[in-house]
Amino acid sequence: MIDINHLDFSYPHYGKVAQNSSRFVLKDFSCSVRQGERLLIIAPPDSGKTTLAKILILGIPTYGGGELKGSFSIDGKQMSELESYDLVETISYIGQNPQEQLLMNTCSDEIIFPLEALGLEKQEIKRALITSLEHWGLTQLADVHPQELSGGERKRLLLAVSEAIDANVWILDEVFDDLDDYYKQKLLTALKERKGCSITFASRFLPEFTNFFTSIGTIREGSFSYISESEIVDEQIKEKKRKILREKHSSSHFLRMEDGIIVHERKSVKSGSVFTLNVDDFHVEQGEIVALVGPNGSGKSTLSRTLCGLDKIMQGTISVDNMAMNQHQLKERVGYLFQNPDYFLFLPTVFDELTFSLRSNTKMSHKEKEELALECANLFHLNLTDNPTMMSYGERKRLQAAVYYLLKRSFLIIDEIDSGITYTQAYEIIARYQELGCGLIIISHDASFASSLADRTYEIVDNHVLLRKKR
Repeated sequence: MIDINHLDFSYPHYGKVAQNSSRFVLKDFSCSVRQGERLLIIAPPDSGKTTLAKILILGIPTYGGGELKGSFSIDGKQMSELESYDLVETISYIGQNPQEQLLMNTCSDEIIFPLEALGLEKQEIKRALITSLEHWGLTQLADVHPQELSGGERKRLLLAVSEAIDANVWILDEVFDDLDDYYKQKLLTALKERKGCSITFASRFLPEFTNFFTSIGTIREGSFSYISESEIVDEQIKEKKRKILREKHSSSHFLRMEDGIIVHERKSVKSGSVFTLNVDDFHVEQGEIVALVGPNGSGKSTLSRTLCGLDKIMQGTISVDNMAMNQHQLKERVGYLFQNPDYFLFLPTVFDELTFSLRSNTKMSHKEKEELALECANLFHLNLTDNPTMMSYGERKRLQAAVYYLLKRSFLIIDEIDSGITYTQAYEIIARYQELGCGLIIISHDASFASSLADRTYEIVDNHVLLRKKR
């Protein structure tokens, strides 16, 4: 189905700005995927996974620039002879950042749009729409704007689109990270039952992957090589054991929400879509780590946005050290690392992002700010001259984390920190915040990762935030 031969690729000016000694993101990359095969490519951020995915769908270099050499074919068709719009029925791509792919005003329209473009009959489109919405738990969200969905719900919407099109090849870029356990299993079942082939890209080997993929490969210095499941699992076990966590800081400072009712209204629909979250008692002390878990769309981000002052609490109080806080006061004390770092980054370079966070510090000279930015960039393995828009998704997550390291908030909410990065990178970021004595709220769909960190775990069940009892 997929045949890639000696592929070389580099972005414009990549060799001048990247720390990598090679100017090529991919170098002599060769790989074949047969009909019915499920290939997992597991490699760290910035190794070329997303680049390869976008090459396969003819997104780059056509729309992103760069130099491409070598050849590849899909379903017997030479890609050099086709345009990206020729591939709608051949290949479906679900990217790491669903924001880049969602275009329409409702979930239904998102699914209908490519089916209309393919010229399907109205009844056929209707059947595909109803089936895919139901299969991915989106029936009640059919008329909701995709931008009002949670991160996991957006991934499910893209899966619904792909299922409705029913292309022979599926390319999944870090899709599993944002899905809860139920929909991870649903996706595994869908991949197994499909007649076509699939390539799944991931930064980490999740427990759900065990004995599932027909083959596993990795990318090293731009080239592809096969690897056994036991090799990658053994390496990941060693990686977890090497986690760098600091000694807990003792502190009497704490953030608390009591008797809280949070109302979230989906503004894109006229009625019947008001979400209410009840919080009897939620708290985190400085220096401790609290996990927040729950299914996609259960209200984890809704609670987070309220705790950091982005949204209002409708009833109840949010306090720091028993002093009630308004939204402005919360913003100065509680930071929120978004699940999607692109909500946060907006300046031309890493240096600009880091120094902008220091702008309000009038006691520091310009030179001192520059030195601190350089020190922070080294701590988070960033290059000061890099443009965030050209960085990998995982690098952008590290940049967002670096900015908050400089902001020194007392409490931090980290939404899906492990998504799109390795365990080592996630543990290292958390250790940096522990050095500052931050109180951390970790949101994750990776149960083993969350349990390895948390002093306490809160779970959202039926619109209520509950303290999970220790087993």
